[in-house]
Amino acid sequence: MKYPLRAGLALSLGLSSLLALSAPGWAQTTTENTTTTTTTTTTTIIEETYEQIPAQPQSPTATPGNVQTQAPQVAAESEEFLEEDPELPASELELPSNDPRFQLNPHERPLEEDFNFMVPTPDPLFWRVELRNSTGYLSNVDQLAGAPGSLENRLSLTGILRYSFPSNTQILLRSQGFLNNYFNVAERDALLGIPLSVTASQWFADQFNVYTGWVPILSAGFNRPQSVTRFDNNFLLGGTFYQTFENKHILFAGYQLDYMLAEVEQARYMGNTFLVGYRHSLTPDLYLFADAQVQPRGYTFTPEFMDELRIGGNLALQWNVLRPWFIIEARTGYTQVSNFVSQERNAGIFSAGINLITAIQSL
Repeated sequence: MKYPLRAGLALSLGLSSLLALSAPGWAQTTTENTTTTTTTTTTTIIEETYEQIPAQPQSPTATPGNVQTQAPQVAAESEEFLEEDPELPASELELPSNDPRFQLNPHERPLEEDFNFMVPTPDPLFWRVELRNSTGYLSNVDQLAGAPGSLENRLSLTGILRYSFPSNTQILLRSQGFLNNYFNVAERDALLGIPLSVTASQWFADQFNVYTGWVPILSAGFNRPQSVTRFDNNFLLGGTFYQTFENKHILFAGYQLDYMLAEVEQARYMGNTFLVGYRHSLTPDLYLFADAQVQPRGYTFTPEFMDELRIGGNLALQWNVLRPWFIIEARTGYTQVSNFVSQERNAGIFSAGINLITAIQSL
């Protein structure tokens, strides 16, 4: 959830302060016809001046004749020392990328589409409001054998609020709405919404996280002979491991268990998703996404342990035009559905499109 995927402290070397010591100059006064009173006063002033000068240790061989010659030498050595850079142990000469405390800037991380995979950020409180418009082509609208394809436009609005505790435990609240328009099959237009989902995750060493959550899904169909409205609930439990390279590339792999408690019995299932993905930073503002998933499903209305197998993958190229407020993303994907109970559920689903993303988020 964290790249989800899963997310900076720079080390700088320098001198914190320099101390300079100065002493008052000497003044010599000569007076004719010096009296005892004048001599006493002058002696008192000289003694007070000596008290203001820090005492300097003398070597055992110092003599009254060479005390004055040591002062210029000490000053020269001090000046030479200040001009040299301080030497630090090799253990402290560590690059930020090798420092385990180093964290990437959250605004330099590639945007994750699934907020379960958002990786930790330095600030405990993170919020984001995102508007996304996706235009493209879907080869199989109903995900059934022989179903028609269509040009589509999907408009989505997402709001998330996440808080990270000192124990690296995160609570994520998410609300989303989707408006799907299919130009070739208008009777499939639908409105989907996630009123408020709750996900809790625990991170270990900023590389591995386990999470659990609840996602309510409200859907309503348009332009159909009969109005179709459903309220489903998805319960999930999973874990993801992240490995970063050069502090900008991310490789991850994980597992997620889903129990879809759908309102329609034929849509209830238990899913086991195995996933692997890679995020490559081409430039500071251009990212390449690649991921693959394998999901065996078992539907509750059949006695079979595994009724269906879904294998899919996605590729995306994301350009952060104005981070984090405007992003352009080209995405394509393919999923093969193989059902072992009903041949009608076998289908190959291809999708491709352009996403325009605008957002505001916490700094």
